[in-house]
Amino acid sequence: MVEILKVSRRRNRIRFAAGIVALFLPLILSACSTSKKQTTKQEAYEKIPFSEIVQSPDGYRGKVVKLGGVIIATENREDETVLEILEKPLNWRGRPKPGDESGGRFMVVFEKFLDEAIYRPNRPVTVVGEVMGMRAGTVGERVYNYPLLSGRDIRLWEERGYFGKPRMHIGIGVSGGSGGTSGAVGIGTSF
Repeated sequence: MVEILKVSRRRNRIRFAAGIVALFLPLILSACSTSKKQTTKQEAYEKIPFSEIVQSPDGYRGKVVKLGGVIIATENREDETVLEILEKPLNWRGRPKPGDESGGRFMVVFEKFLDEAIYRPNRPVTVVGEVMGMRAGTVGERVYNYPLLSGRDIRLWEERGYFGKPRMHIGIGVSGGSGGTSGAVGIGTSF
């Protein structure tokens, strides 16, 4: 009888350990893996302040940079789309920060169609592109020199939550085994 209880306890411990491993293994594996696309984006651009690009665009010609802001205008041409963007500093996630802080305007040319209904004014956006120099334009009646990028990648951010509060998510999980049940509760936040 004592031997049967020892075997039963050993089985329960093994099942418990297997359950813990099964619960945390996907989390551990996903934390260790990075997609090639994310790695490429992280290494593909130089962290050059927008103010420096504005002061010396020709000095940064050919450099790939990451900038963000809110869309002012989208213009579709025959074989390209031009976005006019009001620059905003980026947060740690690469998303434009809310507020009035801005270094000015810039333009990005993408050699593809970007629908004006989606890439509309006031949408937050982050772009990766090659500095091409300056392009003269106007803001109202005033002449304005726009830093010009040739777009390589674009991230359009959701409008909701841009100025909003953090959201909280709660999850509850229950699993069963022979002779007992176990459970877990997780709480997380997102911004």
